[in-house]
Amino acid sequence: MVGRMVVLLGWLAALSIAATGAVQAQCQAERLEEYLENRAFELSAEEKIELYADQLVRYYDKSNVARRDVLRSMKAWERRWPERIYKYISLIEFRRTDAGDACKVTFAYRFLAYSPQRDKVSAGIGTSTLVLADVGDDDRGGAQFKIIGEIGSVKCRGMDKFARSRC
Repeated sequence: MVGRMVVLLGWLAALSIAATGAVQAQCQAERLEEYLENRAFELSAEEKIELYADQLVRYYDKSNVARRDVLRSMKAWERRWPERIYKYISLIEFRRTDAGDACKVTFAYRFLAYSPQRDKVSAGIGTSTLVLADVGDDDRGGAQFKIIGEIGSVKCRGMDKFARSRC
């Protein structure tokens, strides 16, 4: 998620929960906040890919994307920006999808990425939208989701924006 999550996610017309093995989504805002604050931003590509379903309905500008292709995209992002900081800001929108079997969450985050080999910095505020199937609790009772859709965009760029909560 970070990688291109970060900056992230998806408007979906139809969802196939069968691909995730999920049951009816709980769609509880506090569970999603916990997920975003505690897990989403500090993971490597190999760790993040476990958060994705085997097949995504939407991944940025592509439909029906295999998880291995998402991993390839994340690894390319990490090579391009090897030093990254992402900070969750706030939940913007949260709702059950039209199909009623997943949650759609849009959130804002700060990002700061540095590429030593290119001597480039990218910083600012972005938003991501994830479509998540709630698959229950993990071993510690924490929320566990599978991402089935992801789109995102940068809202503003610049180091001065990184220090703010909005553009």
